Amino acid sequence: TDSSLVVYPLEMKEYKDILYLFDIHTGNLLSFNAQGKFIRKIGGKGHGPGEYTHLASISIDEKNGILRLLEPWGSCLNYTLEGKFIEKIIFSSSIPNYQTIYHIDGYIITWTIPFNSKSDCISIIDSHTTQLTNSFCNGPRIVKDFSDNFYEYDDKVYYGQTIENHNVYEVTKDSLRLVYRWDFGKDNYDMYDLDFTYTDDNEVFESEKFRKAIKDGVIPYWASYQNENEDYCFVNLSMQQGKGKSVFYNKSKNVSFVFDGTESGYWMKNPRIMTDDYLICVLFNEDLDKYKEVLPDREQKKLDALTEDDNPCLLKLYFKK
Repeated sequence: TDSSLVVYPLEMKEYKDILYLFDIHTGNLLSFNAQGKFIRKIGGKGHGPGEYTHLASISIDEKNGILRLLEPWGSCLNYTLEGKFIEKIIFSSSIPNYQTIYHIDGYIITWTIPFNSKSDCISIIDSHTTQLTNSFCNGPRIVKDFSDNFYEYDDKVYYGQTIENHNVYEVTKDSLRLVYRWDFGKDNYDMYDLDFTYTDDNEVFESEKFRKAIKDGVIPYWASYQNENEDYCFVNLSMQQGKGKSVFYNKSKNVSFVFDGTESGYWMKNPRIMTDDYLICVLFNEDLDKYKEVLPDREQKKLDALTEDDNPCLLKLYFKK
């Protein structure tokens, strides 16, 4: 219905069989049950209590039962997990470019698109006082612009480089701690070996050059999504012309599995949630036919009944145990 319209789900959080879905196109935050039935819209656009003019990211503080909605200009709206508005907090150090929000115990972690190479991208904010307590992670804007690749696992927050290198760090309130590094063997590349100056003076020119390098395959791939569960570290590598690879590293067996796609020809290019049991991807209308042959009959019927005006689907891919 109009109340539950979804166009492009940017972020999803799942907690106690409730799916919280932030749609970047409509700017709405919606909740659904495990069967996909719409529950409620949380908050809304406006200037009154519990309303926002624009959202950039969402986060769930499970310990305190708080759903946090980030506005890009330095404010955060707190709700209960049932969607009741609690309060709006204003960050003391307001940088009007906040894009991502996570949290560790007592602290809010944000990612900001940098103004220049000296701008720190990661801010650590005390969730009680809203004071900025620390910031770090700066570098050439041309690569930092693309590096907001975070995930949560085992009550910790991790930051994986998108295109700068293949490092994955744990984010603490004090610094970044290197945890592991992806090694793609002969396919490794170093951004700083490419023909860029990485200076602020050449930013406009080099941004155009950067996009062309991706289009032409000079930059062969970038990490569009990373996550982890009890068995695997996972990275989705996007490439030019909508292609990509999915890489699963089995932590206990020290072996990797690399997929160009499924048997039906679809690769997992839009993952949003990874748990110990499954991976949830967004399936848009143009990809529906690629899954009809591999789904059970009852699931195929769901796709056959869809029209081009329907919401995108969420596809749940289960790990074999």
